[in-house]
Amino acid sequence: SLENTCLAVGSRRTTGLFDATIPPVATGTSRVPVGIACGVRRAIVRYNRQTMALRLSAKERVHLKGRAHALEPVVHIGNAGVTDAVMAEIERALTAHELIKVRAGGQERDEREAILETILSRTGAAAVQTVGKVMVLWRPKPDESNA
Repeated sequence: SLENTCLAVGSRRTTGLFDATIPPVATGTSRVPVGIACGVRRAIVRYNRQTMALRLSAKERVHLKGRAHALEPVVHIGNAGVTDAVMAEIERALTAHELIKVRAGGQERDEREAILETILSRTGAAAVQTVGKVMVLWRPKPDESNA
């Protein structure tokens, strides 16, 4: 129905929840769910129960790197990898702080890249920066007036 979809990718539609600009999505269709989207560069689109990662501009990335500089990692990923408990803690930290550091200490480079992709796809966060074993993630706080 028109209440739950947007007629064309990139067009604007105001729903009861959010005023949304829908980014292009490789879905094979121009109809994209609107109910979760929020803002121009901060759109989180849920399609087939997967979350697409946020995209940051260069200026946003530089600003967030500066904010993250003084932070310590709040989540440490052990040898067990990304478990449900780790994902729950990352979700809690992103909801509370927006900007977090995650340390994956026991994995090799390829494993860390796979871990980062898993975290981004499951949380809808943006990767701000990865330096060695430390990843900086950002996701805007949910708007409490719409919750």
